[in-house]
Amino acid sequence: MHRAAAFLYLSTFMTTGLSEIAVIDLTGSHTNRLSLNYAAVVAAYGLSRVLRVTGDPGDGVYLGSGWTSAGTTSVFGVAYYVYKQQEATRQIDKRINRTPTSVTLSASSLLENRPVGTNVGTFSTVDPDAGNTPTYTLATSSGGDDNGAFQISGNTLKTNAVLDFETKSRYSIRVRSTDPGGLSIFKVLTISVGNLLDGTSGIDEFVMECWRE
Repeated sequence: MHRAAAFLYLSTFMTTGLSEIAVIDLTGSHTNRLSLNYAAVVAAYGLSRVLRVTGDPGDGVYLGSGWTSAGTTSVFGVAYYVYKQQEATRQIDKRINRTPTSVTLSASSLLENRPVGTNVGTFSTVDPDAGNTPTYTLATSSGGDDNGAFQISGNTLKTNAVLDFETKSRYSIRVRSTDPGGLSIFKVLTISVGNLLDGTSGIDEFVMECWRE
């Protein structure tokens, strides 16, 4: 299979009866993308077979979940990363960019009434391609209902409003981590706001209520 300037969702083709695929070739004159999950690999060439993906530098593969790294191999002088899930195996050309696999936030709670620009936490991303520095943005869509209350500077999440516990104690944001090759992973995060109480002795007391997802 050879496509140029394409974004191929293999699972879509599998439902239409396309099968018996041994190699997917992304090489071409443009940057190409492939979405490749477990069901697609199995449908493409059976549980006990190997599905190989080759391409040019700049091409990308969305890895999907549930795969375990099984080292590397070489086929006709080309180096491949090997992944396994149950009986299925896929081999990804080492020249191809791979999707980041997870994004986390170092802290997800803060006290109310803090000024705009207060740091909440720092993002970090796990990327199978060493040396990739991701770009973080707030992404609209499901889970990003409260994006407007926050902003991102570099890899740091900051407030974009003065948050009031009595008005709202939990905020939902959706963050996008994008690698230099343009592949992204999305994560919905909950930010918790703690209640700050005025002490009767004239000394401020605070109660911090923290939740985990």
